[in-house]
Amino acid sequence: MTSRQASRHVALVAALATSASGCSWLTMRDAPPRNQMRFEVEPDCSDGRGAPVADLVASGLSAFTGLMLIALVSAFDNGDGDADEAYLYSALFFGTPTILFGVSASSGFSSARRCRAAIEEWYTMRAQMQFGPPPTYQPPPEAPPAPAGVERGRCRLTVPACDPGLACASGFCVRPP
Repeated sequence: MTSRQASRHVALVAALATSASGCSWLTMRDAPPRNQMRFEVEPDCSDGRGAPVADLVASGLSAFTGLMLIALVSAFDNGDGDADEAYLYSALFFGTPTILFGVSASSGFSSARRCRAAIEEWYTMRAQMQFGPPPTYQPPPEAPPAPAGVERGRCRLTVPACDPGLACASGFCVRPP
């Protein structure tokens, strides 16, 4: 096989390998834009992480295989210059799918994250349409302070400081023990 035929074979195999890459690009459906979300229908998008994980595994396997092939070629290199072409072909053949699978995985994870956010926003929007906006927390009103001289009230500055049966302790009228 001549060098030209080998180049064509490697280019063909690389093209086939890269065309089969990208589970996320092939199967993931992106979330609709916010202005196109409808109250009646839940967003139809892919929120699963299966395809991006498959792309990530394929990227890792492709990188590992390429590095192993380069290590194997360098181990059996006898210094006659034939290994240079093998390095180039292995980098092309395994580097391209590694990059494409990696980019596809990143795209898939982003698409799944946007889909989960759109679905959560849809549920919030639907709940607000049915039940109104969520109530805001309002702390209970504080009780007015007790008048001076009565139980739990401040001690009076005059004598007697507290009502009968109460004693002044730490500035408040309390029942003695």
